[in-house]
Amino acid sequence: MSTYTPSYNDDEIDLRDLIITFIDNWKIIAASTLLSVASAFIFLMITTPSFTTELEYTYARDGLRSLNTVPGIHYSEDSVTSELSQRLSAYENFLRYIQEDENAKNILLLATNINEEEFESSARSIFGEKLFFSQPTEKDQIGALRFKHINPYYGAEFLNSYYHWSQREYRIILENRAERAITSTITQNERQMRAMIEAYQESTRSFVLRQNEADQVRLLQLYDRLEAEKTL
Repeated sequence: MSTYTPSYNDDEIDLRDLIITFIDNWKIIAASTLLSVASAFIFLMITTPSFTTELEYTYARDGLRSLNTVPGIHYSEDSVTSELSQRLSAYENFLRYIQEDENAKNILLLATNINEEEFESSARSIFGEKLFFSQPTEKDQIGALRFKHINPYYGAEFLNSYYHWSQREYRIILENRAERAITSTITQNERQMRAMIEAYQESTRSFVLRQNEADQVRLLQLYDRLEAEKTL
């Protein structure tokens, strides 16, 4: 009768030895675990949380259609979206926004947790370090604004406020351009009409003068004929 003798591989892990090792070194393991948890807790306490909010935009075709009916005005969707993007990414536009919009300053203070006393000196750093812009591409004509902020509740409110304020100001600029184009067209038409009227008046004066001269000639001829008949 044969007997089976199991063989063991030296590479296999002995769970019993492993458990004994854990038991013998439980203080070191516990201390390491507590140290890791404490380090993570301290890191979370001293690290300021950061959030990023993104807003994508493009320009409506219907608005352009009404503007393009004005003589001398022709806007393409590409040109308008590109110009709006340039204004959004300009610091002068951002500065006007926080100066003219009553709620802009309050929203930014809440979103960035900056003290009101430091706000004026921090405006440029907010624009340069917290705001990021993606220009629209030729493929999709979609631009994007990204805002890095601390307070999780006011990022979207700020981006919507800044975009709609900039869009409203840009729309006023487009309307003013259209108004100037209309005024220029009216002025040009008035100038042409005035020139036509003056030319007509001059033509009428010339015609009247010629008629008067012709009448004078006929009248003189008539006098001559009468004098000639008297002598006969």
